[in-house]
Amino acid sequence: MKNVSLVRKYALAFTNYFGQPLSDQQRKNVQECSVFFVAHEEFSRALELPGRGKQEKEIALNALCDKFNLDEKFKDLCASLVMKSRISLLPSILQKILVTDYDVKGMEEFVITSSHEIDSSAQEKIKNFIASNAPTTPLCSFRVDPAILSGIRIQSQTRLWERSIEKELRTIYVNLTNQGMI
Repeated sequence: MKNVSLVRKYALAFTNYFGQPLSDQQRKNVQECSVFFVAHEEFSRALELPGRGKQEKEIALNALCDKFNLDEKFKDLCASLVMKSRISLLPSILQKILVTDYDVKGMEEFVITSSHEIDSSAQEKIKNFIASNAPTTPLCSFRVDPAILSGIRIQSQTRLWERSIEKELRTIYVNLTNQGMI
């Protein structure tokens, strides 16, 4: 729980201090850097080793920021995290910065998962449904997952709408389990 609070505080401090929303390119770069940290956990672990000097760590982080075209404000964030031995929080902080940036812009990412490919006409209807039920501008991505079983799932960080046979089966299973029948 403490880490969640720290992540939120760092992300909000970053957003408030630097003030301007991220450009689309900056968002893409931040996302790629976050994915790198998740895929290479050993990198952040190595940065937390006490035997490594702060200058060596800053050089590595500056090179990483340069690799992902992250500007000075991200280098400052990384330096602050290294000083406090909290660099392992960076991927979560970057994700929270992205979410906070969308909040500031009044936007929200939605992933629409269906059991089959959805044509453009149906996609527009789904986007209209989301727009009429969410007070934000929806950014939608569509994917196919046969496990949905003849249905659709619309999900964001804070919202979920689902109509599927899979959901019905889960509900039945939970009810039977709660009644001690399974």
